Amino acid sequence: MSSLVNQLNPSSVMSEEEAFVYAWSLRSSGIFPYVLDAAIQLGVFDILAKAGPDAKLSSKHIASEIRTKNPDAPSLLDRMLRLLACYNLVTAGAHNGEDGERVYGLTLAGKAFVNDENNGSLAAFTTKKIVVDVWFHFKDLVLEGGNLFEKVHGMSRYQYNGLNPEHAKSFDTKIANVSKIVVKKILEKYHGFQGITNLVDVGGGYGVTLNMIISKYPSIKGINYDLPHVVQQAPSFHGIEHVGGDMFSSVPKADAIMMKEVLHNWDDEHCLKLLRNCYEALEKKGRVIVISYMMSEEGEVSNAAKFISQTDLQMAAQFGAKQRTAKQFKSMAMDAGFSSFQLKCLVFNVVAKMSSPVNQLNPSSVMSEEEEAFVYAWSLRSSGIFPYVLDAAIQLGVFDILAKAGPDAKLSSKHIASEIRTKNPDAPSLLDRMLRLLACYNLVTTGAHNGEDGERVYGLTLAGKAFVNDENNGSLAAFTTKKILVDVWFHFKDLVLEGGNLFEKVHGMSRYQYNGLNPEHAKSFDTKMTNVSKIIVKKILEKYHGFQGITYLVDVGGGYGVTLNMIISKYPSIKGINYDLPHVVQQAPSFHGIEHVGGDMFSSVPKADAIMMKEVLHNWDDEHCLKLLRNCYEALEKKGKVIVISYMMSEEGEVSNAAKFISQIDLQMATQFGAKQRTAKQFKSMATDTGFSSFQLKCLVFNVVAVMELYK
Repeated sequence: MSSLVNQLNPSSVMSEEEAFVYAWSLRSSGIFPYVLDAAIQLGVFDILAKAGPDAKLSSKHIASEIRTKNPDAPSLLDRMLRLLACYNLVTAGAHNGEDGERVYGLTLAGKAFVNDENNGSLAAFTTKKIVVDVWFHFKDLVLEGGNLFEKVHGMSRYQYNGLNPEHAKSFDTKIANVSKIVVKKILEKYHGFQGITNLVDVGGGYGVTLNMIISKYPSIKGINYDLPHVVQQAPSFHGIEHVGGDMFSSVPKADAIMMKEVLHNWDDEHCLKLLRNCYEALEKKGRVIVISYMMSEEGEVSNAAKFISQTDLQMAAQFGAKQRTAKQFKSMAMDAGFSSFQLKCLVFNVVAKMSSPVNQLNPSSVMSEEEEAFVYAWSLRSSGIFPYVLDAAIQLGVFDILAKAGPDAKLSSKHIASEIRTKNPDAPSLLDRMLRLLACYNLVTTGAHNGEDGERVYGLTLAGKAFVNDENNGSLAAFTTKKILVDVWFHFKDLVLEGGNLFEKVHGMSRYQYNGLNPEHAKSFDTKMTNVSKIIVKKILEKYHGFQGITYLVDVGGGYGVTLNMIISKYPSIKGINYDLPHVVQQAPSFHGIEHVGGDMFSSVPKADAIMMKEVLHNWDDEHCLKLLRNCYEALEKKGKVIVISYMMSEEGEVSNAAKFISQIDLQMATQFGAKQRTAKQFKSMATDTGFSSFQLKCLVFNVVAVMELYK
């Protein structure tokens, strides 16, 4: 068996298969931001950093630093760290630590999540439920327009911050942290603060940015200008006066006014009003210095572009606002009365300093390795946005529209909006912004402005095809994000610290009990399984021939019987029993050659010469798996076999889309069922412990799904 594992070459898969696995890893990527949150909250990055630059620590060592009494903490941390290694935030070494454990070190990108009060960090950017709740309605923003945060919460984001000081403080702390990193880079590149007498920072928060500037240019007299409830909490800084007010009413007078990451929070109308107020407040020959994220003019694919597109859609959902291109900034400046506009520099290829002409600046200037690592980390930190944009694209039928247009079709967002039949005049613009992000993830192609009327046009990639609805052949389109599952992830840290069944702790019942009491949710769950089964089983039937010669086949946990029907359609001499919980099989359609039987697999299993379990064992802990395998052993005829079809972890930590997908759903099993994915060795060990005479790994499909045979 072990020799077969070594002989299965993961690089031998077809490009179509690779595209599907990549799409699968993206579909499950919504898990990653919460695992990252938990790692930050538990101090994992801090522990690795404190151990030294070349330190390699085991999960057991890290657990001892966290000081949790949960005996499962080292195992859970190891599973988390495997996923973080797939995203290049930690290095993963072979089992060479104490007692042969795997060991982990910190990468350049991982350092961005180490708490650092002096120099700033991305550690403060954890996911907030109040923000996530808005994303479940993103489709409605495209269809109806308006302020989505306001529709969901009954007030604007700024009103919410004003009424919730703790949330506001958290928001301002995030901005202050990233400001330290960004402004440090700006002060290295930009020298336009020289000669300024009075500088007003409009929307300056706690004054952190202004303090960094004045520390370098102490002759400047600074005014930190923000809402009263914000400046009340601002610390005292030498040379800075904190002033509370409304920037849309007026702005304090000065020879220079600065706005850092302000304009992207507002629509064009508010931005023009604010820029005009700044214009009025400026002394003769004064200037406004705008520091802002900047979109590229064309759709590019890079970590910087991914980050910008994600924050652009964040602005759309949270503020009804947007990121802008250099041309859009210049247009607003001219409309507000300014005589000239200059783009002075870019830092991290995403943050622009505006005050040489636009066309003389190279937007893709070469970054250092450290800068590239930070931008990558930044794109990961904002990646929690992507799954909801993908959901909205599926719900709006974007992939279906592109597929129906033909294999080589290129459509503009305007064309796609007309197919969706929405009356929202902003729909084409919002769809274009969504499609730019999907292009960053290689789900659609993007062409230069060569559509009708010069619009950007989009086509479907191999990976994007996985999200086209296809009832006959299966699809990943059914795998949209469910709030009931997301709510559990906000407590993932507690699973490490305390153990237990996290879904049960959050919802008061197990996932299976919830499914039993909520038929619609159960149906959605089974539809997902049915869809992906069609894709997986089709591949298995091409590679695996172990169903030949079987007389009776029981599919334990077979759901609606779709998998069993596909097998019997190829091997019609088999008599099949689809065995699952009574409320599941009651909804199963009638299939030729299949009897649906309801029951409890932990009590008994129908007798047969072959028993199959597809994606069942990963839903249960070792104790339940051993009980189930013993029941299967007892139900088998002499020389019978159990066919286990399951996702399989690699023995060592590898970095690939397949490994990423497996690690993500492994942690999904941990939170939803208190269960796990397993390696070939772990499956073999369970087979031996339950009396089976031999274990064989027969094949792998998509490099993630294993077919194993256990013989009586």
